Amino acid sequence: MSREAKKVVFIEKELKCVKIIKENLEKTKNCQNAIVYKMDYLSGLKLLAKKNYLLDYIFLDPPYNMGLVNISLSEISKLPILNKNSLVIAQHYKREVVNDNLNSLTLFKQKIYGECCLSFFNCVNIKHY
Repeated sequence: MSREAKKVVFIEKELKCVKIIKENLEKTKNCQNAIVYKMDYLSGLKLLAKKNYLLDYIFLDPPYNMGLVNISLSEISKLPILNKNSLVIAQHYKREVVNDNLNSLTLFKQKIYGECCLSFFNCVNIKHY
C-alpha cells in the first residue's frame, strides 16, 4: 500500500491476525484502500474469482512445512484471478521445494533470507472465460 496500490485484499483465517491487519491499516490510514476477509485462503480465492477480481500481485505466506505452498500456488494458477503480467510471490521455508511450473505460473527467481525463501512466479498463458 505504500507503493500506491489502488486496492489491497487480505485473506486471513486467524482472528488474531485479522485484528492486527485492521489495526495496522488504521494506523497507516489505509483503510479505504483495503479489504480484509476472515476466511481460509481457498474460500478467499474462490470469492475473489466469483467477484471477478483480476490481481496484479499476490503474496502468500502459508504455514511452513505443511505442503501448503504448492497447493496454494496450484489453486491460484487454476482460478481466473490473475492479470496477464501478474506476479505471484510465495514465502516458504527454504527447504520446502516448490513446483517450478504450475498451470499458468512459472518460477523465475528465488531468494533465501535466513530460514525463509521467496519464490517469484510469472503468469503465462492466462485465459479468462
